[in-house]
Amino acid sequence: MKTPTTLIFSTCLLSEPFRNCQLSEPAVEIQPESISQAIFVTGSTLRHVIRMTLAGAIGLVSVFAVDVLNLFYISTLGDQALTAAVGYAATIMFFTVSISIGFTISSTALVSRALGTRNLEAARIKAGALLIYIVSVKGLFALVLYPILPSNRDAAGYERKDP
Repeated sequence: MKTPTTLIFSTCLLSEPFRNCQLSEPAVEIQPESISQAIFVTGSTLRHVIRMTLAGAIGLVSVFAVDVLNLFYISTLGDQALTAAVGYAATIMFFTVSISIGFTISSTALVSRALGTRNLEAARIKAGALLIYIVSVKGLFALVLYPILPSNRDAAGYERKDP
């Protein structure tokens, strides 16, 4: 079995625009042997699934609760165009958040597998590659979505009346 490499967190991450970067002087050095036993690999699987599901559900519900509060506040202003715009934006945000959640779940599964085998080098490589992939896909999604927003607005019959 391949021995995992040592992780070194350098002071470069903390320096002002990466000036005075000292790669030879690590701020923290972590040996693979010093990593403690993972919490979710022992005990009841059902309990772990429930804990993680509840944490994710609470986070997701809180995101959409803020959207509902925004929609309620905007609707009290009495401008139907603003209310419709917030509702339309909430639909688009739901779609983009759903894509992000899917990426998060798949990335967590892939990196966790490497961390579970204590292969820190593979985990680092997978995390970096997944980050590049996610940013690329989300950037492409934004590039595709942004130009078609005006045509969607026109198709929905949006008309702004100046006061």
